[in-house]
Amino acid sequence: GEPVRHPQIKEMFDKKPDGRYQPKRQSRH
Repeated sequence: GEPVRHPQIKEMFDKKPDGRYQPKRQSRH
């Protein structure tokens, strides 16, 4: 797997303390 270091990833995903990335829910309408 490639290292995730894209700026957009941080905006779209939340990095959890365990190191996993969880997709953010878009609450904006």
